[in-house]
Amino acid sequence: MKTIIFALAASALVLVGCNNKDKELTAQYDVLVMQQDSLATISAANKSAHQEMVAMHQVMTEKLNAMETKDSSLMVTMAEHEVIFKNHEAIIAGQDAMIAGNNELKEKFATLTAEEKEAQIALIIENQNTMIEQNETLKAEHEQLMAKHQDVMAKVQAPVVTEEDEKMMQQ
Repeated sequence: MKTIIFALAASALVLVGCNNKDKELTAQYDVLVMQQDSLATISAANKSAHQEMVAMHQVMTEKLNAMETKDSSLMVTMAEHEVIFKNHEAIIAGQDAMIAGNNELKEKFATLTAEEKEAQIALIIENQNTMIEQNETLKAEHEQLMAKHQDVMAKVQAPVVTEEDEKMMQQ
């Protein structure tokens, strides 16, 4: 009888301990979900800024291509920007996939075992750290590209002075 009571008491302690661990993991996950929502907002803003810059880039490329005399240094700059844009698109697609995966996990998190929850939480933390670094990089590169785009636009929109124009201005 004592053995049965002892076994029941031990089982109760294990269940209470597991329940506390489950509550702690769920609370930790809830904090990560809030952080993920903030990161998703930042990611969406970066995506929007990227789309605006790509549109601006296309307009500038069209203007450069329409110019009679093309500045080869500007063409090189535009080609470099296209490479950066492709890299940004890959980062944005990766972030979209991480966000979608985390949204799918929301639906089934409660059904996971404690070990599975711990593994998912570790992966979410790793993904969030990656997203934070990527978002900082995207923001810095967007600012640099925007400054370069403004310089290019100023050069593209500047009136082209031909030799004939110079001769006429000297007379």
